[in-house]
Amino acid sequence: GGLSAGIVLGARIPIVTPARHDSMEVRMASCVLASLVVASGNATLPAPSYAPSGSLAADAGARVAA
Repeated sequence: GGLSAGIVLGARIPIVTPARHDSMEVRMASCVLASLVVASGNATLPAPSYAPSGSLAADAGARVAA
């Protein structure tokens, strides 16, 4: 019964990435999330620093960032 929303960070503005099968509720949640990021003034966030590639910590960090 959860709801997920997705945006891409790193550009000048967040990019909303809906899938073809997403409901209108999920699409609106993504738009709301993107507008909150812009309103917070953190539209362009620095790239996260990860542990060396191939390590378990790097995989976990990538999943948390996504």
